[in-house]
Formats: sequence, structure tokens, C-alpha cells
Amino acid sequence: MQKIITILIVALSFLPSASRAQSLVRPAAGQCIDIPSCSKIDSLVQLALTKKGKPYVRAGSGPNSFDCSGFTMWVYKQFGIDLPHGSVTQFKVGKKVERKDIRPGDLVFFYRSRCVGHVGLVTEVDSAGNVTFIHASTYKTGVKIDHLESNWYAKTFCGTRRIFECADDTSSRVPVVFTPEPTEESVDTVTVPAPKPDTTFVVHRVQKGETLYAISKKYGVTVNEIQSWNHLPSPDKLSIGQSLKIYKRGTVAAANAASSAPSTPSAPAPKPVYHKIKAGETLGSIAAKYHTTVSKLQKLNKMGNSTFLREGKMLRVK
Repeated sequence: MQKIITILIVALSFLPSASRAQSLVRPAAGQCIDIPSCSKIDSLVQLALTKKGKPYVRAGSGPNSFDCSGFTMWVYKQFGIDLPHGSVTQFKVGKKVERKDIRPGDLVFFYRSRCVGHVGLVTEVDSAGNVTFIHASTYKTGVKIDHLESNWYAKTFCGTRRIFECADDTSSRVPVVFTPEPTEESVDTVTVPAPKPDTTFVVHRVQKGETLYAISKKYGVTVNEIQSWNHLPSPDKLSIGQSLKIYKRGTVAAANAASSAPSTPSAPAPKPVYHKIKAGETLGSIAAKYHTTVSKLQKLNKMGNSTFLREGKMLRVK
């Protein structure tokens, strides 16, 4: 008998980690779970989109069939979050978000019979504030994508809850700027303006939770420039209260600091790759096609936090 117990213990130790008890966190009412980067939200949205077309089953909680709250519960569980099974109870956790501030990863809720009865997960928000979400809808349609502005959902929408709050979020919406269709001249020719005779800089004191990436976006410079100006060996080694010099672009001091950095031979930069947007495509589907992320596409195309796409336009993907 002792030998059988020993064999069972050894066998259980080799089970996949997903089958063992996981340490999950449930957000309290009015609070979010802080995460360092919005890339985690991109991954969450990408995972949700892989379940499109899966069947709707009452009380289903995945991984291959779902009801509405079972779907959102399963998606967030893969990222360490314990959401309750039920749209009414999910409506009571996380941070309340105004309609104008909705972003990918948020949960959107709808009335059924005058009370909360349905939930979906936001996948995209375009520059005009139009919201796309994925949800386990009905027995007939299963998991599908819909738009908050469509007739039924606009009439029954009752609120939003945010589960993840990321430190590098740039949630202010800006007009979408698409890179024009490339030509040989535009790809191969780069004009660098001469620096102005100015040495103006500001001193930024590092706050709790700040990253070099977030600071660079705030001042419109690059992470490498901040490293060079302040002789930082690694972009990850910052301390609260640390003083950083931030020079204006084009100043003599900035140019001198950049030129004093050790130069290393580098291979020629690869030419950009572009994708012509087709009807029905989203940033998520294009990112999956080219093995990249929504955040990287937004940065390449200077889209800010927008996910709006226009059919027939060229989108840079690499």
C-alpha cells in the first residue's frame, strides 16, 4: 500500500502546472490589479480572439465552450485573475470606468430584464471611441465579435469594469496617422536636421512605477537618448527620486551626448514591410498574421492607443 501511495505522489508531480492549484487574485470592488506593461493586455485580447466561434453552453467555463461570464472568467484566469462566474457578480469587482474611457481588456456589461445579465471583453477602441468587444453570445452564434454602438448593445449597455491597470498606458486618444504607401525614395532616404545651438534641458525625478519607456513618451524622446544623456547602463535600473536630464531634440548637448556614445558596427536596417488593410480586418488579426503584437503595430504607425483601421490603407507591420 505504501508503495502505491509513493507511485501516485511521483506521478502527480509530473502533471502540467495548469492542472495544479493556481494562486489566483480577485480584484476588490473599486480597485484594479496593477501590471507593469500594457503588453499583458495585448496578450489577453489575443487569447480571447482565439476562442471566436467556440459554442455557447449554459454554465460553460471553457476551454472549448462558454457562457458569457464563463468566457471572461476563463480568459482572465489564464493571467492569474479569479473572476466570479456570473455577470452580476463580475459587475461588482474591478474599477468602474466611464464610457469615454473604455479601452481593450475592460469588461462591458448589458441589461437583460432590467438587471445586469450579459458581459463581454473589449478588444479594440478606435480614434472616434467606437468599441469592439468579444463575447459568448447565444447558442446559435457562440463566441462572436460585436460593436457597442450597434442597436441592441447601445440600448442595453449598463457599465464597464477595469481589471488590469498598466503603468505604461497612453490612454489619451489621438488622430490616427497612417504611414503612406512606400516608395523607393521614401524608404531609402533619411534627412537628419542639424542641431540648434541650444543646451536646454529639464530634470525629471523618477516616480514610483515609472519606466524609461513611459518617461521617453512623456518628453517625446527615445529610451536610448535618456540612457546616453544620463550614462545609464540598463533601462531597467531606475530608483525612486533619481534625477534624469532630458534634453530637447536637436540641441547641441543632445547631439554631443549621442555622438560620444560608443559606436558599434551594425547591419543595414531592414526595409519596412507594409500590409494593405482589407475589409473586416482588425489590428489583432493583422498582428497574429505577422507574428507581432497590437502595441508594436500602434507604435510603428504612430497610432497612439487607437485601433481604428481604414480599408485600402497601408499599415506598416515590420
